[in-house]
Amino acid sequence: MATYNDVQMFVKRRHGIVVQTCWIAHVKELNGLPLRRSRTAERVKPCPPQWRPAIEEAMRHFGWLRARHDPTLLRQALLEDIEVQLSDLIASNYLAADATLLDEAPDWLVDQLAENRLRLYRDRQGKWILGALDDA
Repeated sequence: MATYNDVQMFVKRRHGIVVQTCWIAHVKELNGLPLRRSRTAERVKPCPPQWRPAIEEAMRHFGWLRARHDPTLLRQALLEDIEVQLSDLIASNYLAADATLLDEAPDWLVDQLAENRLRLYRDRQGKWILGALDDA
């Protein structure tokens, strides 16, 4: 399993910044991931909002955050378009709620679905639909 140092190195190589371990812990906490010990006080150094996406990118790279891959759901969607909730596809409750509030699917989720030959779109009623990616 990847370490905080692996996350730091990934972010430094990709974005040229050195992230503090307390920022990584904060982002883990925001995404509902377990921490080594529970917090009893307010964070002294929370993660700056502009660096959170870079840290989450590293977490996805190392498998700490990922889309849910329910094989039954994915097989069904390859056969016919089905209505889904974002929480059906995003493993982190925090990210699912965040995506719902923003009213858009995260790019990383769309990319992961495309790797499985699936697409996610909104129908005319505003419902999320998961279906097979067109070959065209």
